[in-house]
Amino acid sequence: MNASWPRVGAVLACLAWLAGAPLAAEAQAAPPAGDETLRPVPAASHDPGEHTLLVMLRLPATHFRPDASYGGRYIDDSGRASRRRRAEELARQHGLTLVDDWPMPVLGLDCYVMRYPERESPERILANLARDPQVEWAQPVASFDGMASTPPAEADALYPVQPAGRYWHVAELHRETTGRDIRVAVVDSGIDASHPDLLGQLAVNANFVDGGATPAENHGTAVAGIIAARAGNGGIVGVAPQAKLMGLRACWQQPDLATRCNSFTLGKAINYAILNGAQVINLSLAGPPDRLLDRLLDVALERGIGVVGAIDAKAAGPAFPANHHGVLAVASQPASGKPAP
Repeated sequence: MNASWPRVGAVLACLAWLAGAPLAAEAQAAPPAGDETLRPVPAASHDPGEHTLLVMLRLPATHFRPDASYGGRYIDDSGRASRRRRAEELARQHGLTLVDDWPMPVLGLDCYVMRYPERESPERILANLARDPQVEWAQPVASFDGMASTPPAEADALYPVQPAGRYWHVAELHRETTGRDIRVAVVDSGIDASHPDLLGQLAVNANFVDGGATPAENHGTAVAGIIAARAGNGGIVGVAPQAKLMGLRACWQQPDLATRCNSFTLGKAINYAILNGAQVINLSLAGPPDRLLDRLLDVALERGIGVVGAIDAKAAGPAFPANHHGVLAVASQPASGKPAP
């Protein structure tokens, strides 16, 4: 067992306990990180939009090596262009348009985004793809929502969680663990790395929604602060202030300040987290069951990565990721009655 696992387990235990604590206006759950040199993130692609499917094609054996160190070289593999041409031909055969692609080496797959005509039935296209021997599987692009009430745009994104320390007994928690050397992947909207409570806390701040710089967005910044806001600087203190965060933007802030993600952006971020040594993956979001994301979480859990997922109290049925076997499902009891991270 990894020597750092007892500290990872202690942080996860703290998060489970915190899940039952009453919260102030915004707050709740999350985990911690560590410190190593990370490989650069390839240029991310844009949100695929409506009328799209994910089509998984298995990699040839010579292209698939599941070790983390292979991830960077795989992205630049010269064979990727030929595999994309193969995917373009498959799309043409099924009346689809190839929009985007992303390698998922931890699954031994290439993930392709394909758009279908608006007049077509996605169920019929999925059935046809399922019969194609080239296709490992195909699925809709599902949508997911951040689990939190969002503070006003003009407010400090961390302000609502500042009173939470008294509910969480943070001083007592820090006598047990501060998250030192534990790396947490925060798969969320953009984190404000310049926020005074988060200066120096991010080992990486990558954008899997589009190719631009990671913007400062409310939900991701608030969740990051709950996890790892620095102690002793006059602001708030996080559950694991000595953790280093992997800020992985897979969600984006809507004009109404709601937070939205999808299967493709989340899949890219989780794949990156696994390849780059995350010890905990935090998913403060919820949505429908999703085959790609389930497979990725299976790999993460098999590798000993702790996964924390938010419970959607308003969901009519089982919701991802809280329903996934092995995920630490986190709920809250906010004073406002609104769901929290």
